[in-house]
Amino acid sequence: MPEESSPLTGVSSFADDYRIELMEPRAVSVSMRHPLHLDREAAQRMLQGSFDVAHGLRYVVVVDMAGLLGISAEARRVMSSARNILAAAMFGDSPMDRVLAAAYARAPYPCEYFPDRQQALGWLLGHDPHCEDIHELHRERHCRPVSSEESRHRFGVVEEHARTPHRASERPPGPRHSDP
Repeated sequence: MPEESSPLTGVSSFADDYRIELMEPRAVSVSMRHPLHLDREAAQRMLQGSFDVAHGLRYVVVVDMAGLLGISAEARRVMSSARNILAAAMFGDSPMDRVLAAAYARAPYPCEYFPDRQQALGWLLGHDPHCEDIHELHRERHCRPVSSEESRHRFGVVEEHARTPHRASERPPGPRHSDP
């Protein structure tokens, strides 16, 4: 399928399948446009699209499982062997979503399933996407967990009554790990 992309907005979409959106440098959101069975080729396109939207950097990803009907064994191998993902949070509200997400329990990156987007983002944003290696999060002080308040500001996640995204220049001050 032809890919539509916009480097200015950080959005990549495969016209009929799914939407990949850059929420913040090194933070990607993936959602299905319609009910979809993910095969190896689609999984490879999804990973490549996410990597492209993240401008070639390693990234954290939040995946909306709604609309995902199934994942082939080959697609599971492709997705769970991705080396560019620092951490993944999946969310959905059906028992099938939970079953499909369970296949990633042994991925080489931290991966969790949640019943809603807010919980998924809360967990995901505890992983500093500016840290080159998520495993350093547990070993090194310079790559620290992010506070929930800082998380909400960094990704524009705010309460339901105020949905104004914050720009990078509006982030709260604090020590940060610099990009390589």
